[in-house]
Amino acid sequence: MPLDRLSRPVQLAASAVALSAVLFTSGCNRDPNVRKQKYLESGQRYYNEGKFKEASLQYYNALKADKNFAPAHYELGRTFLKMGMISQAYPELATAVHLAPNNVPARVELGNLLLAGRLPDRAAEQADAVLKLKANDPDALAMQANVAAEKGNRDEAVADMQKALAAAPNRSDLHATMGALLGSGGKDLPGAHAELEKAVQLDNKNVQAHLLLAGLLTVQKDYAGSEAQLKTAIGVAPKNLQARVALATLYISEKNLSAAEGVVRQTSDDFADDPEGATVLERFYLHDGQVDKAETAYADLAGKHPKSFPIQMAYARVLALRGNFAKSNEIVNKQTEAHGTEPQYVQVKAGLLLHDGKQDEANTLLQKGVQNNPDNVELKLLYAVVARDRGDLDTANTNFRAALQRSPSNMAAAAGVAEMAARRGDQAGLRQVSEQMLKAYPNAAAPHIWLGTAEASENHLDQAAADLQEALKLEPRNTQAMTALGQIRVKQGKAAEGKALLEQALAADPNSAALSVLVGMDLQGNQPAAAVARMQAMVQRNPNSVPALVQLAQVQMAARDPKSALGTAQRAMQVQPDNMAAMRIYTEAGLATNDLNGPNELWTKWAGSHPNDAQAQSYLGMLAESSGDQGKAITYYQKSLQLQPEQPVVENNLAYLMADSGGNTDVALTLAQAAQRAMPNSPDTSDTLAWVYYKKGVYSSALDLLQGAVKTSPNNASIHYHMGLVYEKLNNKAAAQTSLKRAVDTANGSDTGKKAQAELDKLG
Repeated sequence: MPLDRLSRPVQLAASAVALSAVLFTSGCNRDPNVRKQKYLESGQRYYNEGKFKEASLQYYNALKADKNFAPAHYELGRTFLKMGMISQAYPELATAVHLAPNNVPARVELGNLLLAGRLPDRAAEQADAVLKLKANDPDALAMQANVAAEKGNRDEAVADMQKALAAAPNRSDLHATMGALLGSGGKDLPGAHAELEKAVQLDNKNVQAHLLLAGLLTVQKDYAGSEAQLKTAIGVAPKNLQARVALATLYISEKNLSAAEGVVRQTSDDFADDPEGATVLERFYLHDGQVDKAETAYADLAGKHPKSFPIQMAYARVLALRGNFAKSNEIVNKQTEAHGTEPQYVQVKAGLLLHDGKQDEANTLLQKGVQNNPDNVELKLLYAVVARDRGDLDTANTNFRAALQRSPSNMAAAAGVAEMAARRGDQAGLRQVSEQMLKAYPNAAAPHIWLGTAEASENHLDQAAADLQEALKLEPRNTQAMTALGQIRVKQGKAAEGKALLEQALAADPNSAALSVLVGMDLQGNQPAAAVARMQAMVQRNPNSVPALVQLAQVQMAARDPKSALGTAQRAMQVQPDNMAAMRIYTEAGLATNDLNGPNELWTKWAGSHPNDAQAQSYLGMLAESSGDQGKAITYYQKSLQLQPEQPVVENNLAYLMADSGGNTDVALTLAQAAQRAMPNSPDTSDTLAWVYYKKGVYSSALDLLQGAVKTSPNNASIHYHMGLVYEKLNNKAAAQTSLKRAVDTANGSDTGKKAQAELDKLG
């Protein structure tokens, strides 16, 4: 048979086999169960190679194929832990446990994470669940021990660890945990020493055991032994930053600063691409105020590592501290394209913008930074501080709380939450954050102060005084505690003692809150000149301090000197043109002096560059209303509410103008009712709603509201005028005349007074 007659069937058969293979392979690739398993295995290979970012991407791909794939959730959670992304790890581990309740390692990881977050009861639930699945599991027993230790039950903790070690006597990590437990509080140092020695004997690469043993040896003043352990830890784990920092700290404690400097220099050099490692040298120098040395060192490191973003940012920060803002800006701006969304960049750039007085730009940058990095606590804190300083208390409160939620023992975040709670009069919130921090820091003064403040607001003055005195025992020169205790003594009728404490706080810190309290006391005591003098002295000490200038303007307004307040607010805006607090007091002073041109120009320009700012439209409405242009005021108020609904003050003003100018009274009624619901105790909202009822002919409802409002605000000419008109409609001439006369007496010469006089003349 000819060869070509045979080749054709063979070729067809080979093609059929190939086609079958292709079809089979493509079918497998379309099978989500096959895909998710391949992604899982790929992720595990990356994880074992230490390539955690790559591993996480593969686990994400597995979850795209099957969102309920429990092994991928577990592995992704483990990977996040390795990457230090705690807030992302928690939901993945929790989901893994929910989908696969018998996954013991997932429960152990989740329980330890809950323990780290100071949630011992929830960690105990995971330990109990593991022990039901696997009796005498050493990891679950160790978790139980840590739960007991967290709750202060040391004997129970030791007993649980003994059970864990009985189940796994050759586990180095368990011996290290027992050593840490025995050594806590210095109660059993020999026992701790023995356990930690056993841990390093079992596994010389157990870095944590070396670190714990080094710490114990330092307590026992065996500095050479401690140094040896730390050097061993660095030798077995050169990339362990904690060991490097511990060695530098040891040298510092021995006053061997040159050795410490050598360690931190080498650390920042070796860890140039690590945000924490790159800043070790910066923190070392700045702790002792050696900014000049820091600048020289980072100039060298920046030259050696020109592509290291962390080093460049550290150099920029140091330059800013040295006052070289131009060069700092130059370095930062070079990083914009490649790193413009990263937290370090945002923090440094925002600081430079704030230095240049560009508060609004800094705020916008931080807002975007927080959106791009929702888990970064430091960014949230900076954004909260800037928002607070701009007067945006809602944003400040939200971000302080978010920061504390992500970092429950963060004292700066807790202080921000406490400040916002105090400003809002939220005593329950203030008490809650103080109790949370007292558990974490029982010897800190601040939580005692917050608790005392809450108790004072609830009129529990003796308890409050006791907490504040405790704070002063812990920090005798704490001016915040002095100020709060001084206020309590005044409330208790001990005015001399209280004022002495306040003056003492002011002497210790001329910028303390005691100044505001003393100013308030001066104003209440009908001594406005003394109040103004106090604030002027503060401004003299800090001539370019915008908060000081704003506070002086506020005191001048309270002292009924709006003309001076207007000038002071202008000075504040010259220093910081976009400071919202200065802009507001400037506008209020302009309204009080009928000097409307400047405020009009200010808010018109601001609205042009900030078209979505509802506040600008509301201020333009107030200014238009004050100038007598009701139509323009209505337009501005309506636009403000379109941009931001549910503004009670704006709703109230718009409702009044609509009713007063013959507008749609049904719409006015809806607005007035909304404002009154939001501010039920305000005489102004009651007056407005009564005026709308009057315009609609519902006189009895109007009278009820006005009679309640006049009790709260007896010298309000508008309320008396409207009450006179209502009485007139109800045919009560005598009551109408009485109310109208009161309106004339309290607002003689004003537009309201003139209207009231005209009605009186009609009544004869």
